Amino acid sequence: MAVWVPVRHTDSYPGVAVGGRLFPGVHVKSVVTVDEGSDTLGWSVKGRPHPSGAFDIEATAGLHGVTDNSCEVADIVIGTALGLSPGHRAGSIEAVEMKPAHYQAEIVDLEHLSSDFMSSFSSAVPAETLLMSNVDVTWHPVD
Repeated sequence: MAVWVPVRHTDSYPGVAVGGRLFPGVHVKSVVTVDEGSDTLGWSVKGRPHPSGAFDIEATAGLHGVTDNSCEVADIVIGTALGLSPGHRAGSIEAVEMKPAHYQAEIVDLEHLSSDFMSSFSSAVPAETLLMSNVDVTWHPVD
């Protein structure tokens, strides 16, 4: 199984500089913020305009309903080892394989989601929302 990643957002200047060379895909500089409260976790990703569209997102998850068990979404996210992205050269596709050694995934309650991208799907319904921690993963370019 593979996942299509149209753009990779990062708040790391080195990530943007070496994106597509050391790590496949086009990386764009974005403002990534995380706001951790006593029982909520908020996050925001705001990127510059990109040909693939606007992917800005703001979300808040309630941590009071955390469930520590396997779920379909975690199995899909972690089970999808191949990520495909557009490359820097027009018409090229770059691939990376994810090999997780271990991780912890917990289901949390999505309390707020604001995303023009998600709103563009008339039938989209948010799936279970995961908080992943203790992630030990290696990435390998695929030729």
